[in-house]
Amino acid sequence: MIGLALNSQTPPKRHYPCMNPNTQLPFQPDIQGLRAISILLVVLCHANLFLFGGGFIGVDLFFVISGYLITGLLLREHQGSGRIQYARFIGRRLKRLLPSLLAVILATTVAASFVLSGFELREQMGSLIYAITWTSNLFFAFSDADYFAELASKDLFLHTWSLGVEEQFYLLWPLLISLIGSLGITGHKPSVVRFLGFLFFTSLALCVYQSTQNSLYAFYLMPMRIWQFSLGALVYVIFQDRPLTTHSTLMRLAALLLIGLSSILFSPEIGYPGLWALAPSLGAALLLATSGSNTPSAFLSHPLLRWIGDRSYAWYLWHWPFLMLGPSLMGGSPTLLMNLLLAAGALAASALSYRWIELPFWRGPLSQAAPGRTILVSMLAMVVAASAGLLQINARTPPSTDPVQRVIAQARTDLPEIYSAGCDSWYYNAEVKACIGGNPSADQTLVFIGDSIGAQWYSALADIYGDGQWRIEVYTKSACPIVDEDYFYPRIGAVYAVCKEWRDNLLAQLKTRRVDTTIIGSSGTYDFSAEQWIQGSARILKTLSKISNQVLIIAGAPELSKDVPGCISRTYRNDPKSLATPTNICTKSIADTQAPVVAGYLAKSTGLFPNAYLLNLNDLICPNGLCLSLSEQGIIVYRDSKHLTDSFVRSRVPEIRARIQQLLASAGTDTAPPSD
Repeated sequence: MIGLALNSQTPPKRHYPCMNPNTQLPFQPDIQGLRAISILLVVLCHANLFLFGGGFIGVDLFFVISGYLITGLLLREHQGSGRIQYARFIGRRLKRLLPSLLAVILATTVAASFVLSGFELREQMGSLIYAITWTSNLFFAFSDADYFAELASKDLFLHTWSLGVEEQFYLLWPLLISLIGSLGITGHKPSVVRFLGFLFFTSLALCVYQSTQNSLYAFYLMPMRIWQFSLGALVYVIFQDRPLTTHSTLMRLAALLLIGLSSILFSPEIGYPGLWALAPSLGAALLLATSGSNTPSAFLSHPLLRWIGDRSYAWYLWHWPFLMLGPSLMGGSPTLLMNLLLAAGALAASALSYRWIELPFWRGPLSQAAPGRTILVSMLAMVVAASAGLLQINARTPPSTDPVQRVIAQARTDLPEIYSAGCDSWYYNAEVKACIGGNPSADQTLVFIGDSIGAQWYSALADIYGDGQWRIEVYTKSACPIVDEDYFYPRIGAVYAVCKEWRDNLLAQLKTRRVDTTIIGSSGTYDFSAEQWIQGSARILKTLSKISNQVLIIAGAPELSKDVPGCISRTYRNDPKSLATPTNICTKSIADTQAPVVAGYLAKSTGLFPNAYLLNLNDLICPNGLCLSLSEQGIIVYRDSKHLTDSFVRSRVPEIRARIQQLLASAGTDTAPPSD
């Protein structure tokens, strides 16, 4: 199969009016300038330059460019010879892309093994094999890894998802062009346009639909992205012989404005890609439609932009590992200046790899290898690279080497038992499901409602109310605020409608009952205004205060700036004695968090109801205003940057019990939890 050529019924060497049969596309300097803009937007976005928060659209521009160029190459080849040599096409792609990819992956693996701690290495390099085989987009889509989420965004090869989409496009597109050829329509422009238009609208419809149902699929998967490649293909077919020349300067300015505004105004919160992705994609298409004119854009053809455009692939490969690993090497938390310096360092690395790795395989003597040999050697190189990478990771993360590091790693999965019991259906459905604890037949009932930040206190409440006199009902949904406000959930790229439906269903069920105590809790990091926090919480309390003798709101725990287990692990590795002084390790002042502010809002909400109370436990997490990563007893406090470990929560049961008893006693209630 390696030497297979995709034949059609089209006779060879026939000239079609649709396009020039020369198999080589003419050099268009504008396109290199557009590549430069694309990579600059991506890099500046990842460097956290606030002005370009939507710079991730640069990837969309790359997709449109690829559709334009690859379609041109394939159609010209088909018209020149009557067939497409599939193996030769794939071989060219491999020689162009694989050497640099493997070089960056291996260099990143070696560097990471010295920068990261053992368990961080495993966490942040989970996509290694998938990145090597151009399937990381599938890995991230089906492992619920959100491109914009905290832990997922630390994967050292997260950026290779777009390379996976591109490579899958390369595998499919020659087959589709060959299909066009077998139908005998490659020389009939309207038929080709209709075929590509069908792909465009079908894929776009799928993308928009999935953006509302599962944004990870819409973001990562090739079928939901192929409309952008089809758009580039349409531009080639329609405009390659007759580019837009009338008012071309004005149209280029409009296209650049469309791209620029998208990069400035867009953010993950808009539900990307969806229809939003049309804006930058159409901007790229308009630039491509004018790129073949006799008056190339002076801006896009500028030598500096062309130089960056030539190295755009290499810079894309290098920039993410530099930004991820650089701060640890340079010491301190990443700043804008540090990120820009690291991005510049990645550009220097890309210039070297372009000169000594990319060019020799792409255009040098090594480019002359036969297609079959290229494919076989490439497959072998992937296997060797994957094996070498895994060996390096395993060598740096041997089991049972250091008991302290093992304990630190275990903090990541130090969860309350409600998760292993399947109590949380997350964003998948709105079913109200109670997990029952305590004594199911007890006369007194505690209802506990919360998102994952609220639910982290479950083990303490189960202990406090676990004397056999209480039935404990747990209702939890991660990332669902117990606040009567719509919430845009970046992970799914849409308003969290399932959360609202679940919350409304739960309150409707509880309205028909009478319970003794209700305790609710949410994260304090939701992007609500003061009015939304106060009034949204009050609407929840209005219902619960009518069916409960008393309602307690647990204030949201402070969020730290760093992933705590990772920070502790690196600190300990660099200085094993550092754990003796936990107040100096990975701490943050509570005043620098939203927690005190949101606690104030919740206090105003509870003040509106005589039987509602605020239970603020944050001084247990942040004694003297300093949020600790290690407690005085040496217990790891957080399992990431925002969720408490179950071990820490259990260690604070006596204090929490006393707080609840004191709070309810001062209110004169007779349903306080039992004494220890």
